[in-house]
Amino acid sequence: MSFNYLSQLNLFGTPTAYYTGGSAISADQTILLVIALLGVVGVALVVAVFLYYARVIRHQDREQKALAYSMYIVRCQYDNEVPVKAAEQMFANIYGLYKKKKWLQKLMSSDEGISFEIIAYPEHIGFYVYTPKRFGQLIEKLVLGTYQNAEVIEVTEPNFFKEGSSVVAATFELAEVNYQPLKTYADYDEKSDPMTSIAGAFANMVDGEGGALQLLIVPADMKWSKSGQKYVQKINENNMATPDKEGKSKPKTFVAQEKLTAITKKSSKVGFNTYLRMVMSGPSEDYAMSRLNTLASGFAQFTNPGMNALKFKRVEGGKLRDFMNDFVYRRVSDKSGMVLNSEELATLYHFPNKNVKTPNIEWLFAKKAPPPPNLPNKGTWIGASVYQGIRREVFVSDDDRRRHMYIVGQTGTGKSYSLTDLAMQDIYAGKGVAFLDPHGSAIAEIMRRIPPERAEDVIYFNAADTDRPIGMNYLEHKNIFERHEIVNGFLGLMHKMFDPHDQGIVGPRFERAVRNAMLAVMVEPNSTFIEVLRAITDEKFALSFMDKVDDDEVRNYWLVEMANTEPREKSEILGWLTSKFDRFTTNLLIRHIIGQSTSSFSFREVMDSHKILLINLSKGLIGEQNAQFLGLLIIPRILRAALSREDMPEDERKDFNLYVDEFQNFATEDFAQILSEARKYHLNLTVANQYINQMTEQVRNAVFGNVGSLMSFRVGATDAEYLAKEFAPIFQQQDLIRLENANAYVKTLVNGVSTSPFSVSTFYNMEQRYPRQDKTSELIKQLSRVRYGRDINYVREEIRMRTARPGIEPAQPKSGFGGFF
Repeated sequence: MSFNYLSQLNLFGTPTAYYTGGSAISADQTILLVIALLGVVGVALVVAVFLYYARVIRHQDREQKALAYSMYIVRCQYDNEVPVKAAEQMFANIYGLYKKKKWLQKLMSSDEGISFEIIAYPEHIGFYVYTPKRFGQLIEKLVLGTYQNAEVIEVTEPNFFKEGSSVVAATFELAEVNYQPLKTYADYDEKSDPMTSIAGAFANMVDGEGGALQLLIVPADMKWSKSGQKYVQKINENNMATPDKEGKSKPKTFVAQEKLTAITKKSSKVGFNTYLRMVMSGPSEDYAMSRLNTLASGFAQFTNPGMNALKFKRVEGGKLRDFMNDFVYRRVSDKSGMVLNSEELATLYHFPNKNVKTPNIEWLFAKKAPPPPNLPNKGTWIGASVYQGIRREVFVSDDDRRRHMYIVGQTGTGKSYSLTDLAMQDIYAGKGVAFLDPHGSAIAEIMRRIPPERAEDVIYFNAADTDRPIGMNYLEHKNIFERHEIVNGFLGLMHKMFDPHDQGIVGPRFERAVRNAMLAVMVEPNSTFIEVLRAITDEKFALSFMDKVDDDEVRNYWLVEMANTEPREKSEILGWLTSKFDRFTTNLLIRHIIGQSTSSFSFREVMDSHKILLINLSKGLIGEQNAQFLGLLIIPRILRAALSREDMPEDERKDFNLYVDEFQNFATEDFAQILSEARKYHLNLTVANQYINQMTEQVRNAVFGNVGSLMSFRVGATDAEYLAKEFAPIFQQQDLIRLENANAYVKTLVNGVSTSPFSVSTFYNMEQRYPRQDKTSELIKQLSRVRYGRDINYVREEIRMRTARPGIEPAQPKSGFGGFF
């Protein structure tokens, strides 16, 4: 049947009617219909514009939030036994971090995901968490709550892409509906870890390779869960339905009870929209794709037959660029991801335990332990304790530093770096410092960073300075008691250098000759070692001092015993003595230092005026034996200066801090006295070396019996066995062997009471803490040379004039008289 849709329309005249199927619609109704249609179109347009701008705002919000993220590396203890299932509670707790959004918030703001990742490149497989900054501390606590001995450190995002490499990418989606579960840890043997095959895909990468796995999650609403519950309910209701009135029943749908139980179980746990992304880079596309396929095959193990599986989907062509942007910025897609519950997530991603044997995983090889709660909050910084996400700066008070500190560690572990930092703190605090460096590198670092306001305090003792050598007369003394201290100290030096194992090389005859030679020449003011050697080798010269010698033993030695010794006997022993002495007095570097009649500075004045004495004994420049000789002369001088503070009240004795690297080369058997007595004179020692067995047993006992603070960086097996007794029961031998660089174990004092051992990180930004002062450094060196060094020509002339002193003809020996030795 035909009809006239609109016979006439007069919008401004008399209303007319049109007919459709025999019924009439008035013009008013037509207008209303048009208005309604326009309204619908308008509303649709407004909604479309609103949704468009909401999408724009949401994307802008996403870009802004992408900049407000933090990245953490999670390093688990290499022998941890945390089971896979432990990660489930961690994911469940993450769900609770998010607040439910209202509908407008969903439209106008983007979702902030948390990404659990594996990033790999040659010799590195790291487990990371990329999280909104506002969740940073909470995520840290959640991880550490599950992996209690792990380390969570905020890091800069690593870049595994190498310029010119080929990049391939893929994602995974669920093959079936969201509420059907994957295979989970509950289906694995306890000793089997699904992470093994996933991490293994990143193993043994070569130069030019890199890769990452990204598990980006954001809480899903409960729609998927309700769908699963409805599905199970529907199946159960259908299978339990009673016949209708006619006695007919609906055909039953057979679904295995096992599947229904699994769906119910998955639906009962919190779920996350999950975006599982993979990227590999390599020298060629085929190479990278081969690595990607290996990783993808690792996810086949999660296939749950008859229920669900992960479906691999490569991203290529024009979609790759957008995908990489999403990957780099961890963007949550507008399209909902697959929904995995907390159990499935824990199975796919968890931090490794000891069952994962993949090489190059970033493990935490040494234990960590927290510091005691009663540590001081000021003093000298020795490191930072980072334990279970809590960072605490560790200080030692001035009073406890007077009990001294011993630092041990293999080369390159951070021992000297830490020693340098301690000295720099004292320098910046205006304290007195002496630093003895047998390598020269630490002194160079300190010199570059001395603040200008302390330039006047610096004494730069550079033993290799041949133009303006600093003078140090070891024989200087104030009274007769100091004479004997000097002699005994020097004999200890000779034992240390030439008879360290007490084999009789430096025996009584040697000691007797040296003692009497030194005591003889020391009666003359300004005598030096040059005079001592001449007295040993030139009897006439020795006799020239006898008029001033009032010690009967010394006079008897030279005037009676020496006078009655046959020349042949003298020659035998004097040849041996000369061979030991003249290696130093004839070496021009050493001769011009120890041969000056007056020292360039007073060690007591250095202490009392809190000056900065930097002693550069670089073995590479002056020789190892010369460096040891000078060090063995200097340290007793510093001790004598400290002991001389007996003449001032203790409250006026300013702390003076002595640092000695490789101190075993300079520690004589009286080192125990230094440690025990120096404290009350406010001489605070900080000594360091590489190996404990470098010390003699007596020195070792003195160190471990007297030092208040012990800091151990990584050491070898022998030292670890010895130190384990000091750090037990908190740390064991293996921990000491596996410590990483710039990390140490510490046992210190708090108000004189020893603490339990704890771990610290000694890393810091030296440039930020102590800015370089290169121009100032050079000026300080020159100022010190002018003020304390002496012109080499003056030094040579002074030594020449003193050695020109005439001797006295000795008496002839009486026939048959025995040797004086």
